[in-house]
Amino acid sequence: IRQTIIKEQPNCIIVEHPYLAMAVQYFAGFSGATVIVRSHNLEYERFKTLRKWWWQLLYVFEKRVHQKAALSLFITEQDKQKAIHTFGLAPERCVYLPPIIEPVTIGNKEAAQKAIKAKHGIPENHQLLLFAGTLDYLPNAEAVTFIYEQLAPLIDIQHKPYHILICGRNHYPSFQYLNNYRHSYVTNAGEQISMDAYYAAADVFINPVQKGGGMQIKNLTALQHQLNIVVFEEVLDAAVYNTATNKCFVVKDFNPEAFLEQIELALKIGTPTPNLFFEGFGVATNTRIFDSPRIHE
Repeated sequence: IRQTIIKEQPNCIIVEHPYLAMAVQYFAGFSGATVIVRSHNLEYERFKTLRKWWWQLLYVFEKRVHQKAALSLFITEQDKQKAIHTFGLAPERCVYLPPIIEPVTIGNKEAAQKAIKAKHGIPENHQLLLFAGTLDYLPNAEAVTFIYEQLAPLIDIQHKPYHILICGRNHYPSFQYLNNYRHSYVTNAGEQISMDAYYAAADVFINPVQKGGGMQIKNLTALQHQLNIVVFEEVLDAAVYNTATNKCFVVKDFNPEAFLEQIELALKIGTPTPNLFFEGFGVATNTRIFDSPRIHE
């Protein structure tokens, strides 16, 4: 970090996540560079939710990083307001800056479904429900367990013509138990080089994650690909719901019957993702911050 700062002599450094921020802030002090910290979550809160004993140490570290930052960027308004209150930050040095999501060209759904169903041996009359995420991350792993142990058996009992596709990385030994799950209504397709074919083939995106902080990028990606999403209320950011209300089918508790009911509703409605969503998460929304005098103070 020190060598890079000395060589490049930047005027401004943006640090993703707080973990390297303290070192960057220290070395930037010798060059006079402005340091901006961009948080994807309030990390201490995320690890508190995951019941890690060291979350309080992370809280102290994260608080110090943001207090020293010239500007703090947060991808949700809720995180911004909580950081202002919890870390004692000056509101004028905190900015809500969501991820950039732009429209994508959607492939031919009929052709994509035919290919994916043939690849995984799925009956032609089954509708496809997609869940994608990093599977060696506890909230996502618990969502996979929910799919296999609660949702799929319910689909089986009710004889619904649905098939669930699960995609995502699973590298860590502690999560290999997920590979032992089996159900005739579920296919774990594993890690994919490209998800385009799966998003094109899916009829609905399901997100049964029940905990975890910040903005769920998987929700944004599904909406980007024009998919309805079925999601628990606890992990749906207000900015997503407010800009794509017609695409969000929200479950207010962790009941698999209620989740399946919302899947049935989502499969019946085929409205496109509103322009309001792409405006709220577009390039223009993000780039406005770099015209702000606050980063030059």
